Amino acid sequence: MNVIFLDFEGVLDTYGDMVLELYCGVPKEVIRKRVERRIAILGDICREYDCKVVIEAAAKSNIDDETLEIIEPSERLEFYFSMFKKYGIEVIGKTPDVEIKETRESSTLIHSMNKQIEIMLYLYRHPEIDYFCVIDDDDEASIYHRKSDLEKVKNHLVRTLDFQDNPDEEGLLERHKELVGRALQEENKVKKLIKRRNRLYGKN
Repeated sequence: MNVIFLDFEGVLDTYGDMVLELYCGVPKEVIRKRVERRIAILGDICREYDCKVVIEAAAKSNIDDETLEIIEPSERLEFYFSMFKKYGIEVIGKTPDVEIKETRESSTLIHSMNKQIEIMLYLYRHPEIDYFCVIDDDDEASIYHRKSDLEKVKNHLVRTLDFQDNPDEEGLLERHKELVGRALQEENKVKKLIKRRNRLYGKN
């Protein structure tokens, strides 16, 4: 099975979208069309590479672990899921929440998303995943960490851009399709480790 670990912010919608709507007076319907265009590209990717989607976005906290239904009313999430259905995108899960406490210059920051750990944990729990890609606007300069929070899965990462001078360069773009294809060719080392462990302990 092939899986895409999907972020929302900076991939499907962007900070630039918010600026256009709130400060430039661009109608909400126009912004929705921008988001739909990105989701349509995701749909193309899923069909071309036979991928299913696992959500790793912060908004996953508003999605039920078992049913994958929206827990609290959310116009944004409801729009995403309606577009997923429209473009044939199958969401099969979300990554688990792992809370990390970090100390930075005498202040303690608690943030719920150490993405690479959450992704690797999901892979460990789902050995049926053969190949995977992470689509994220991961920022190595984030104030929450000194380097990328996806360092351990960087060979599987397709990085999108969140806020650019040219709004048409934001989020998931046509050119990312080929990059996803390359990322999906990378070896799933977690699967390899699981197979090695099973051989050592005589499991099938």
